[in-house]
Amino acid sequence: MDLSNINTQFNTFTMKLKEAGKLGTSIIDKLKTNLSKFAGWFGMTTIVMRVITLMRQMVTNVKELDSAMTNLKKVTDETDQTYQSFFKRAGQSAQELHADMNNLIDATAEFAKLGYSIGESEILARSATVYKNVGRVLPIHYSNVV
Repeated sequence: MDLSNINTQFNTFTMKLKEAGKLGTSIIDKLKTNLSKFAGWFGMTTIVMRVITLMRQMVTNVKELDSAMTNLKKVTDETDQTYQSFFKRAGQSAQELHADMNNLIDATAEFAKLGYSIGESEILARSATVYKNVGRVLPIHYSNVV
């Protein structure tokens, strides 16, 4: 009598587990499920944080470019059209030279401070950037020169 009662209770328990979808799930299965959920959330969090970081960098870059252009405008007296054309050319030059646009604009401002026109300063800044990049790639060892 006790054995049949235990079998009946066990069968009832097994049926309820099947209905709940918990029958046959082991700890390993649960770990796999939870790890896949964690990986998904981790991936989404990484993407969101990367987007936030890129947005912050974009704002910082815009502020730095504005500051560089403001410095150039302080030392030159040109029209807005001239500054817009210069800014466009500076962007193209920065891409061609694999240089930072802020540095290129700052170099132009430094040459303008020395009395050169914006056109001359632009050419000199471009040349200085080329020399800077070459100097970074090919270090000179003075002991080998002598």
